[in-house]
Amino acid sequence: LKEKDQFPKGRAGFYIFETGVIEIAKGNKQVFESLTHELLHSFSAPPKGSIFIKAGGLTEGVTQYLIGKIMRRLSPRYINQTYPDQVTAVEKLLQFTNEEKLIDTYFNQDFFSLQKDVDNQTYPGAFCRFYRYLDKSIIVIIEKRDFDKSKDFVNQAVKALESKEGDPLGCY
Repeated sequence: LKEKDQFPKGRAGFYIFETGVIEIAKGNKQVFESLTHELLHSFSAPPKGSIFIKAGGLTEGVTQYLIGKIMRRLSPRYINQTYPDQVTAVEKLLQFTNEEKLIDTYFNQDFFSLQKDVDNQTYPGAFCRFYRYLDKSIIVIIEKRDFDKSKDFVNQAVKALESKEGDPLGCY
């Protein structure tokens, strides 16, 4: 664990997969939540080629979904303010799979089982479109701090679970 002075705007912490180091922004007022978030990333460190990539939308959404469960056990009035749209998308995903499968995928990289669950409940390629749009939602936050565009991508991810449309993402 390292405390660091310089962080990109809006970032409270990082888990660096390659080194196993967690960095927390100096002056962070939510150290417990940030540290727990980064610890969850460390426990779910993906193997090469995994769908759970660093800074991926599904990764951040599931991480923060789990943070919400942890924090509400400590304080029932906890309100998530980190990646709220991605968490909403994960909650929508849970209509097509169960929480146990989602958590197993997060910690054990059982990606194909989750994909099969979701695609069986929707249509082949739905899960692929969902996570690719969700990844785009994080990229525009990290690279451009464009929260409106991020929300648009989250909405496309949710819509991908509800209906099959054209596939600019190469999922089917």
